[in-house]
Amino acid sequence: MALFIDTETSGLPDTRNLRWGVYPYYRDLEKYDGARIVQFSILITDTKFKYEDVKDYIIKREGFEIMNENFHGISNEISDTVGVDFNTVAVDIFYELLKKTTHIVAHNVGFDVGVIKSELHRRNLQFIIDELDKKTLLCTMKHMKPILKIINQYGNYKNPSLNEIYKYNFKTDVENAHNSLYDVYNLHKVVEHMYKNNTLKYDIDISNSKRQIKQDTQTKHETQQAV
Repeated sequence: MALFIDTETSGLPDTRNLRWGVYPYYRDLEKYDGARIVQFSILITDTKFKYEDVKDYIIKREGFEIMNENFHGISNEISDTVGVDFNTVAVDIFYELLKKTTHIVAHNVGFDVGVIKSELHRRNLQFIIDELDKKTLLCTMKHMKPILKIINQYGNYKNPSLNEIYKYNFKTDVENAHNSLYDVYNLHKVVEHMYKNNTLKYDIDISNSKRQIKQDTQTKHETQQAV
């Protein structure tokens, strides 16, 4: 089983003095004070990326202000009124799903895993972090970079956005960007499409786990360094 994850946050982590693309260690909570989770979405698939279920939660804020409502549409009022306690989502939903899965898929997985771990650490939920650390992390941003071959201002391949990989496959822009529910739907659509046409060579069949772990080792190590 694979989990496609995405988060919307109150802002970005403090990455000063870090190289581009590297995120602070999750235990350095001050660095994540400006990047609190306000929406958490999880899409579940089987080992062939066939859709099974989706979970989506607005998170109730705890002691912070949401100043970027214009970005994701979640205001302080929405968070306070319909938000769910992060502990409930983490323990009752995310942890139970983690125990059943082998792979985590995200676009810029270092960011999402970093902010999730920081929220877990704030609440002393180390057992969930330990379970998360057992999983193979698949970053579509890194994996699709050499496939799309988009040149940046420095003449190098740039990290593609979710919209760019979506447009590469379907010749149209994504709709409802910066809503984590739609982002996991769109990311899954891309991965399933590229997996079926053999453009993206992910293989998460448990029977092939040794071969897959070898293929993904470098990606996981890079991501753990980033978070």
